[in-house]
Amino acid sequence: MVLSYREDEHTDDIPYIQLRKATQTDFPAIREVAFLSRQKAWGHYMDDNEIESEVAKYYNDDVLNGIISNPANAIFVAEREGRILGYCSVLPKDRRGRPRILQFYVCPKEQRQGIGELLFEKSCDFLRQSGVNDLFVSTMGANMIGRNFFIKKGCDLVYDYTSIWDGRQHEILVFHKEL
Repeated sequence: MVLSYREDEHTDDIPYIQLRKATQTDFPAIREVAFLSRQKAWGHYMDDNEIESEVAKYYNDDVLNGIISNPANAIFVAEREGRILGYCSVLPKDRRGRPRILQFYVCPKEQRQGIGELLFEKSCDFLRQSGVNDLFVSTMGANMIGRNFFIKKGCDLVYDYTSIWDGRQHEILVFHKEL
């Protein structure tokens, strides 16, 4: 299937993907995609309760509002016929001052259809327009879906580190890409 997208409203019968900035009304759908995607990518070592806890911690209204309330940042959603299919948060400067893509997931049923690529390219364009020449993105080492996607998009693994969440060690991979 070949996807095309429009950033404006579309009324034809072709189910275009619309890319737009998220609003507060999108937060429940973003959390749903976050849960389903983490369940697929991380389900082999985290149970549903652990995933729900992660989503509640990192996707609550305060966190998401904190991202979109800064006009330099954006959360982009990919939507078809009013349904959120995926999202990506983009920060020209993270807390370390680096340009970063984070919280990037596509609903498992919609993966491998080009939606992630559309969101990734939209995020890269947003960073370029913000005057940024490169980006950083990270994923858990055990997330083979994310790891392979970032490599496919031309990101280079620059380092890894161990992070401890709820008493568990997790390998985190950090990728870099020049824009």
